[in-house]
Amino acid sequence: EGYYRWRCYKKQFPKIINKLVLRYNLELNRPARSNSIRPSCFELRIQFRTALTTGNRGEAEKAIDLLDKYELDSALNTQMMKIKMWHHFREFNRIESFHNLPALLSLPDLPPPIDNYIRDALKEDPSTITKIQDCHGDYNKSLHEEIWDSWFYSLIETKDSNEARNTLERIDSTSADTLNSELVELYTKGWNDLILLNDFLLANKSLINEGLITFIDKFVREQDFPKRNYADLYLAILRLWCELNSGVSINRELGHILLELACALLQLNHEIDEIKTILEFWWSSRPVPAQLPFVLDAIELLSNHHPDKQAASNLWIEAASLANRNIGEILQSEKKLWCEVGRKIGFDNDTINEFFPEEIAFEPEDILCNANLNKISIICMRKEQAQSAAKQIEKRTSTDVSIITSKVAGTETDNAKTADVIILVWMATTHAVFRALDGVDRKRIAYVQGTGESSIVRALERWCKANRK
Repeated sequence: EGYYRWRCYKKQFPKIINKLVLRYNLELNRPARSNSIRPSCFELRIQFRTALTTGNRGEAEKAIDLLDKYELDSALNTQMMKIKMWHHFREFNRIESFHNLPALLSLPDLPPPIDNYIRDALKEDPSTITKIQDCHGDYNKSLHEEIWDSWFYSLIETKDSNEARNTLERIDSTSADTLNSELVELYTKGWNDLILLNDFLLANKSLINEGLITFIDKFVREQDFPKRNYADLYLAILRLWCELNSGVSINRELGHILLELACALLQLNHEIDEIKTILEFWWSSRPVPAQLPFVLDAIELLSNHHPDKQAASNLWIEAASLANRNIGEILQSEKKLWCEVGRKIGFDNDTINEFFPEEIAFEPEDILCNANLNKISIICMRKEQAQSAAKQIEKRTSTDVSIITSKVAGTETDNAKTADVIILVWMATTHAVFRALDGVDRKRIAYVQGTGESSIVRALERWCKANRK
């Protein structure tokens, strides 16, 4: 397999050899050329907001760099995006030392949120900051219902995408505390109605995605997430998110948001069979190697929260078959995770070895074992996943791992600050706990994409690789 044979006369053989040599030399001298697709400004802005929502700082910075590279937006806008990113990840020193900060502060119409971020970083006049925050709160409580109502009306009733885009620019932020039962019902109906728009939905995919991300950002990482009375709203958002983004493999953050919403609904025991179907549909829409990290997290999610213990078995078999066909592209540590998850589901070693043969499944050198870490802390409100990840890490490092599940700052977060590395599960950590880490060197924080135990272990492996001496 993989070879071709042909016969030729002896006198023609030298000529064939010469042609093959010429061909190979030509291949060696061919210049590398990439046919990368030029992204749009709207796509990169969505990528930026999605990366902030999932805590992927690298992708957020990459989006800003591409906006600058292709000159798709003004320098002033990308500078303000940097301010927002640095504040989002509490990198106040980057704001303080930003060379264009004086020019930004001198602007007569600097957006209030950016001004708030800068003042927060500079620790200027706390009373002023409080006033700004209070103003934003009053603004949201009085206008956010009107703005979202206008957003849904312009999309569903008049199908005016320009008006919807202008409405999005008016949306500053919303708070879960400002929603009453009537608003939850209104927004649930709005997101469900958008799914039925078909051609209009696909034609305005980027616009609706940006609106979804704006909405999700305030309702997934809020302190009391998930709320039982929001279950129908979570489901409506999940359905639309799947409809818009299934089949996309280049942006893993999209899958992380899907998993977090699915996790909330499984925890609330709300339409769990539909959630299982949505996870399977997301995978089957584009079953490619790039989606393997997502499907591994999805398998863990089903095994942890679905009452049917066999709910994830078919998904594991399908995904493991693809992993086996691409075994050379999968890291040895990831193969180990696949085996651990397979055993957790209930597969025996013989079945697992069919997909991940024992002789090639493990590497002699373990990057975690050789990291020489004395103390590790995991900050995650998902206690079960954090405990499973801690057991795997302790087994490979012989290091005690502490788990912080608190929703507010306190002695637990103070203890975490002394760790060699803090594994921060972004989607399962409150803003209050993250703010408690303001004085910690960002190089000691490993941001986790997703909330599954394999995501936590992979984040630590990436951190160890990046900080390897």
